[in-house]
Amino acid sequence: MGNPKQKAIIKIRDLALTLMVCLLLVAPASAQDTLPELHINKDYLLSAATDAANIAIAPVGWDGRQWLGFAAFTGVTLLLFTQDEAIRDFYLRNHTTAQDNISKYALDPLGKWYLAGLLGGMYIYGVAANDGHTETAALLTGKAVLLTGGYTLLLKSLFQRERPYAGDPANPNTWNGPLGGWGDNSFPSGHSSVAFAAATVLSAYYHERRWVGITAFSLASLVALSRTYDDQHWASDVFAGAALGYAVGRLVYNNYQKQKITVTPFSSSGFTGLTLSYTFR
Repeated sequence: MGNPKQKAIIKIRDLALTLMVCLLLVAPASAQDTLPELHINKDYLLSAATDAANIAIAPVGWDGRQWLGFAAFTGVTLLLFTQDEAIRDFYLRNHTTAQDNISKYALDPLGKWYLAGLLGGMYIYGVAANDGHTETAALLTGKAVLLTGGYTLLLKSLFQRERPYAGDPANPNTWNGPLGGWGDNSFPSGHSSVAFAAATVLSAYYHERRWVGITAFSLASLVALSRTYDDQHWASDVFAGAALGYAVGRLVYNNYQKQKITVTPFSSSGFTGLTLSYTFR
């Protein structure tokens, strides 16, 4: 019989071995990647600055597939540009009181105040309930929305396209950028861009819940369509905004995915355990 100290050491050893066995039973036989939780701190702010820079220089690293996608985007935008007046006339001829109210009280604020309230509510809940998953979703989506909004404002100031309701008569060919003044800011649509940025991140983050992506993109599409219905934007503005929001949302989420905590079981020289590694982008 050993002394009490030896017995205590043996118990601790046995407990540690038991815990390790349990971890190995739960963990997969190969490496498993876990995405980190986000919090408002220095790392989060630094990631926002890094993402903003990556957006600006993204075309430098595009491959053939991405340039093909950009060419398709340009082609569709130009095609819509040729049909902007016809699409506007269609919407103006098909207004109803019910649709006007839905657009005014539901879809228009959804592209700004309701979205801000949703993300703010998610963040507050995540912090209060110690739910890091929800907090991360709010912060990741919020970052994409803010970056999209910033680049949307930049493009608006460069192009300075006249809004359809502002012209007499309305003229989709009026572009006053980049020195014409802030009054003309139709291209691209800000409501459309931030709605699609949010939908893209939420859909990717909650990819295991397909209804989230379906709902998010459906609402984003309705927000985008309402901007043309309300005569706030030309159809080409709306499409360009949606494409911008999607692209920024994908970049932000892809960069987040590169920050991985990898858990790998190992067994060597009689020792068994788990290794943890953190991947920085």
